[in-house]
Amino acid sequence: MTVDEYGLLPEYAKRYRASVALFDRYFASMAGHGRQHHLYTIISHCEKAREHDWPEEKARALDNSAIEGASSAANSARRLATYFRSHPMQSSWAVSSAALASGIHLRKMEDTVPIEKGVPAFGPGQAYRMSEFLGTLAELLEQGEILARAGPMYHRTHHGPLVFAKPIDGRSKGKKVPDESTCLAIFLCFCLRKLSATGNIFFQRGEPMPSDGECHWDLIGQLVDDTFGQGVNGNPVDAAKRYLNRHPDIHIAGYISATDLNG
Repeated sequence: MTVDEYGLLPEYAKRYRASVALFDRYFASMAGHGRQHHLYTIISHCEKAREHDWPEEKARALDNSAIEGASSAANSARRLATYFRSHPMQSSWAVSSAALASGIHLRKMEDTVPIEKGVPAFGPGQAYRMSEFLGTLAELLEQGEILARAGPMYHRTHHGPLVFAKPIDGRSKGKKVPDESTCLAIFLCFCLRKLSATGNIFFQRGEPMPSDGECHWDLIGQLVDDTFGQGVNGNPVDAAKRYLNRHPDIHIAGYISATDLNG
Protein backbone atom coordinates (compact mmCIF):
# COMPACT_ATOMS: atom_id res chain seq x y z
CA MET A 1 0.00 0.00 0.00
CA THR A 2 1.37 3.44 -0.91
CA VAL A 3 2.29 6.02 1.72
CA ASP A 4 2.78 9.78 1.47
CA GLU A 5 6.02 11.71 1.90
CA TYR A 6 5.72 11.36 5.68
CA GLY A 7 5.25 7.61 5.56
CA LEU A 8 1.54 7.94 6.38
CA LEU A 9 -1.02 5.54 4.95
CA PRO A 10 -3.86 7.22 3.00
CA GLU A 11 -6.27 6.83 5.95
CA TYR A 12 -3.97 8.78 8.27
CA ALA A 13 -2.85 11.30 5.65
CA LYS A 14 -6.49 12.21 5.09
CA ARG A 15 -7.38 12.35 8.80
CA TYR A 16 -4.42 14.55 9.75
CA ARG A 17 -4.24 16.70 6.59
CA ALA A 18 -4.85 19.98 8.45
CA SER A 19 -2.38 19.05 11.20
CA VAL A 20 0.30 18.19 8.64
CA ALA A 21 -0.09 21.60 7.01
CA LEU A 22 0.29 23.39 10.37
CA PHE A 23 3.27 21.26 11.35
CA ASP A 24 5.00 22.04 8.05
CA ARG A 25 4.45 25.75 8.62
CA TYR A 26 5.93 25.76 12.12
CA PHE A 27 8.84 23.45 11.35
CA ALA A 28 9.64 24.49 7.77
CA SER A 29 13.26 25.16 8.69
CA MET A 30 13.76 21.60 9.92
CA ALA A 31 15.52 19.22 7.54
CA GLY A 32 13.09 17.17 5.46
CA HIS A 33 13.97 13.76 6.86
CA GLY A 34 13.87 14.98 10.45
CA ARG A 35 10.57 16.76 9.89
CA GLN A 36 9.09 13.61 8.39
CA HIS A 37 10.32 11.46 11.29
CA HIS A 38 8.99 13.77 14.02
CA LEU A 39 5.61 14.29 12.37
CA TYR A 40 5.23 10.54 11.90
CA THR A 41 6.09 10.03 15.59
CA ILE A 42 3.54 12.61 16.74
CA ILE A 43 0.76 11.14 14.62
CA SER A 44 1.66 7.67 15.87
CA HIS A 45 1.15 8.93 19.44
CA CYS A 46 -2.20 10.44 18.40
CA GLU A 47 -3.30 7.09 17.01
CA LYS A 48 -2.29 5.39 20.27
CA ALA A 49 -4.44 7.93 22.12
CA ARG A 50 -7.36 7.32 19.76
CA GLU A 51 -7.20 3.57 20.36
CA HIS A 52 -6.30 3.73 24.07
CA ASP A 53 -8.66 1.53 26.10
CA TRP A 54 -7.83 3.15 29.48
CA PRO A 55 -6.77 -0.09 31.23
CA GLU A 56 -5.70 1.83 34.33
CA GLU A 57 -9.27 3.11 34.81
CA LYS A 58 -10.62 -0.42 34.49
CA ALA A 59 -8.09 -1.64 37.05
CA ARG A 60 -9.08 1.15 39.47
CA ALA A 61 -12.77 0.29 39.00
CA LEU A 62 -12.06 -3.37 39.83
CA ASP A 63 -10.15 -2.30 42.94
CA ASN A 64 -13.04 -0.10 44.07
CA SER A 65 -15.49 -2.92 43.47
CA ALA A 66 -13.33 -5.32 45.50
CA ILE A 67 -13.09 -2.87 48.39
CA GLU A 68 -16.84 -2.24 48.36
CA GLY A 69 -17.60 -5.98 48.33
CA ALA A 70 -15.05 -7.00 50.99
CA SER A 71 -17.42 -6.54 53.93
CA SER A 72 -20.14 -8.67 52.35
CA ALA A 73 -17.63 -11.36 51.43
CA ALA A 74 -16.28 -11.38 55.00
CA ASN A 75 -19.79 -11.81 56.41
CA SER A 76 -20.45 -14.72 54.06
CA ALA A 77 -17.16 -16.38 54.99
CA ARG A 78 -17.91 -15.97 58.71
CA ARG A 79 -21.41 -17.43 58.35
CA LEU A 80 -20.00 -20.44 56.50
CA ALA A 81 -17.25 -20.82 59.12
CA THR A 82 -19.88 -20.84 61.86
CA TYR A 83 -21.91 -23.43 59.98
CA PHE A 84 -18.99 -25.86 59.63
CA ARG A 85 -17.93 -25.40 63.26
CA SER A 86 -21.49 -25.92 64.48
CA HIS A 87 -22.07 -29.03 62.32
CA PRO A 88 -18.62 -30.63 61.84
CA MET A 89 -19.84 -34.23 61.62
CA GLN A 90 -22.88 -33.50 59.47
CA SER A 91 -20.91 -31.38 57.00
CA SER A 92 -17.78 -33.54 56.97
CA TRP A 93 -18.92 -35.66 54.02
CA ALA A 94 -19.51 -32.59 51.84
CA VAL A 95 -16.22 -30.91 52.82
CA SER A 96 -14.12 -34.05 52.41
CA SER A 97 -15.77 -35.06 49.14
CA ALA A 98 -15.20 -31.57 47.74
CA ALA A 99 -11.53 -31.71 48.77
CA LEU A 100 -10.96 -35.09 47.15
CA ALA A 101 -12.93 -34.26 44.01
CA SER A 102 -11.18 -30.91 43.45
CA GLY A 103 -7.75 -32.00 44.58
CA ILE A 104 -7.60 -28.96 46.89
CA HIS A 105 -6.87 -29.92 50.50
CA LEU A 106 -6.55 -27.77 53.58
CA ARG A 107 -3.48 -28.98 55.44
CA LYS A 108 -1.58 -27.99 58.57
CA MET A 109 2.15 -27.31 58.49
CA GLU A 110 2.69 -30.32 60.71
CA ASP A 111 0.97 -32.69 58.26
CA THR A 112 3.53 -35.02 56.67
CA VAL A 113 1.30 -37.73 55.21
CA PRO A 114 -0.75 -37.04 52.05
CA ILE A 115 -4.47 -36.84 52.78
CA GLU A 116 -5.17 -39.83 50.53
CA LYS A 117 -2.65 -41.99 52.44
CA GLY A 118 -3.35 -41.67 56.10
CA VAL A 119 -4.83 -38.34 57.09
CA PRO A 120 -8.51 -39.09 57.76
CA ALA A 121 -10.32 -37.81 54.72
CA PHE A 122 -13.84 -38.28 56.00
CA GLY A 123 -14.33 -36.91 59.47
CA PRO A 124 -15.13 -33.75 61.45
CA GLY A 125 -11.49 -32.61 61.30
CA GLN A 126 -11.87 -31.46 57.71
CA ALA A 127 -14.90 -29.32 58.60
CA TYR A 128 -13.02 -27.80 61.54
CA ARG A 129 -10.14 -26.90 59.24
CA MET A 130 -12.50 -25.31 56.77
CA SER A 131 -14.10 -23.34 59.59
CA GLU A 132 -10.73 -22.11 60.83
CA PHE A 133 -9.66 -21.09 57.32
CA LEU A 134 -12.88 -19.20 56.58
CA GLY A 135 -12.85 -17.46 59.94
CA THR A 136 -9.30 -16.23 59.38
CA LEU A 137 -10.20 -15.16 55.85
CA ALA A 138 -13.16 -13.15 57.17
CA GLU A 139 -10.92 -11.32 59.64
CA LEU A 140 -8.38 -10.43 56.95
CA LEU A 141 -11.06 -9.18 54.57
CA GLU A 142 -12.51 -6.97 57.30
CA GLN A 143 -9.04 -5.59 58.06
CA GLY A 144 -8.60 -4.63 54.42
CA GLU A 145 -5.89 -7.20 53.74
CA ILE A 146 -6.63 -7.33 50.01
CA LEU A 147 -4.48 -6.34 47.06
CA ALA A 148 -6.88 -3.52 46.18
CA ARG A 149 -5.59 -1.68 49.26
CA ALA A 150 -1.93 -2.38 48.61
CA GLY A 151 0.60 0.35 47.81
CA PRO A 152 0.58 2.73 44.83
CA MET A 153 0.58 0.20 42.00
CA TYR A 154 0.93 1.40 38.40
CA HIS A 155 -2.75 2.01 37.72
CA ARG A 156 -3.14 4.14 40.85
CA THR A 157 -0.55 6.72 39.79
CA HIS A 158 -1.17 6.75 36.01
CA HIS A 159 -3.98 8.17 33.93
CA GLY A 160 -3.61 7.77 30.18
CA PRO A 161 -0.22 9.32 29.33
CA LEU A 162 0.12 11.15 32.67
CA VAL A 163 1.99 10.18 35.85
CA PHE A 164 1.10 11.49 39.32
CA ALA A 165 3.34 11.63 42.37
CA LYS A 166 0.58 10.28 44.64
CA PRO A 167 -2.21 7.71 44.06
CA ILE A 168 -5.24 9.26 42.38
CA ASP A 169 -7.88 6.79 43.61
CA GLY A 170 -11.04 8.37 44.96
CA ARG A 171 -10.19 11.95 44.10
CA SER A 172 -12.73 14.55 45.15
CA LYS A 173 -14.99 16.09 42.54
CA GLY A 174 -12.82 19.19 42.31
CA LYS A 175 -9.70 17.16 41.58
CA LYS A 176 -10.87 15.04 38.67
CA VAL A 177 -8.28 13.76 36.25
CA PRO A 178 -8.39 15.14 32.68
CA ASP A 179 -10.58 13.55 30.01
CA GLU A 180 -9.04 11.81 27.00
CA SER A 181 -8.84 14.86 24.73
CA THR A 182 -7.26 17.01 27.47
CA CYS A 183 -4.79 14.21 28.24
CA LEU A 184 -3.72 14.13 24.60
CA ALA A 185 -3.35 17.93 24.52
CA ILE A 186 -1.09 17.80 27.60
CA PHE A 187 0.94 14.97 26.11
CA LEU A 188 1.33 16.80 22.78
CA CYS A 189 2.44 19.90 24.67
CA PHE A 190 5.19 17.75 26.20
CA CYS A 191 6.20 16.37 22.79
CA LEU A 192 6.29 19.74 21.03
CA ARG A 193 8.06 21.53 23.88
CA LYS A 194 10.70 18.83 23.86
CA LEU A 195 11.02 18.99 20.07
CA SER A 196 11.31 22.77 20.15
CA ALA A 197 13.87 22.78 22.97
CA THR A 198 15.99 19.74 22.11
CA GLY A 199 15.30 18.88 18.48
CA ASN A 200 13.85 15.44 19.27
CA ILE A 201 10.79 13.85 20.88
CA PHE A 202 12.43 10.82 22.46
CA PHE A 203 11.47 10.46 26.13
CA GLN A 204 11.63 7.96 28.95
CA ARG A 205 8.54 6.90 30.84
CA GLY A 206 8.04 9.15 33.86
CA GLU A 207 9.84 12.17 32.40
CA PRO A 208 8.81 15.62 33.72
CA MET A 209 7.09 18.22 31.57
CA PRO A 210 9.77 20.54 30.06
CA SER A 211 9.62 24.11 31.31
CA ASP A 212 11.10 25.49 28.09
CA GLY A 213 10.16 25.16 24.45
CA GLU A 214 7.20 26.26 22.34
CA CYS A 215 4.26 23.83 22.19
CA HIS A 216 2.19 25.63 19.47
CA TRP A 217 -1.28 25.36 21.00
CA ASP A 218 -3.11 25.87 17.70
CA LEU A 219 -1.27 22.85 16.26
CA ILE A 220 -2.15 20.84 19.37
CA GLY A 221 -5.80 21.80 19.03
CA GLN A 222 -5.81 20.70 15.40
CA LEU A 223 -4.10 17.39 16.23
CA VAL A 224 -6.64 16.64 18.98
CA ASP A 225 -9.52 17.51 16.63
CA ASP A 226 -8.09 15.32 13.88
CA THR A 227 -7.52 12.47 16.35
CA PHE A 228 -10.93 12.29 17.97
CA GLY A 229 -13.10 14.07 15.38
CA GLN A 230 -16.60 14.47 16.80
CA GLY A 231 -15.47 12.87 20.04
CA VAL A 232 -13.83 16.05 21.41
CA ASN A 233 -15.68 17.60 24.35
CA GLY A 234 -15.32 21.30 25.16
CA ASN A 235 -11.98 22.98 24.46
CA PRO A 236 -9.15 20.55 25.27
CA VAL A 237 -6.49 23.22 24.70
CA ASP A 238 -7.95 25.57 27.32
CA ALA A 239 -8.48 22.62 29.66
CA ALA A 240 -4.86 21.53 29.18
CA LYS A 241 -3.55 25.04 29.88
CA ARG A 242 -5.59 25.27 33.08
CA TYR A 243 -4.43 21.84 34.19
CA LEU A 244 -0.76 22.61 33.53
CA ASN A 245 -1.06 25.87 35.46
CA ARG A 246 -2.28 23.86 38.46
CA HIS A 247 0.11 20.94 37.92
CA PRO A 248 3.33 22.26 36.34
CA ASP A 249 5.23 19.30 37.80
CA ILE A 250 3.19 16.65 35.95
CA HIS A 251 5.22 13.76 34.54
CA ILE A 252 4.66 11.89 31.28
CA ALA A 253 4.47 8.15 30.68
CA GLY A 254 3.00 7.98 27.19
CA TYR A 255 0.13 5.73 26.17
CA ILE A 256 0.26 2.07 27.15
CA SER A 257 -1.92 -0.89 26.22
CA ALA A 258 -3.70 -3.40 28.44
CA THR A 259 -0.92 -5.85 27.54
CA ASP A 260 1.70 -3.40 28.81
CA LEU A 261 -0.21 -2.92 32.06
CA ASN A 262 -0.86 -6.58 32.73
CA GLY A 263 2.37 -7.95 31.32
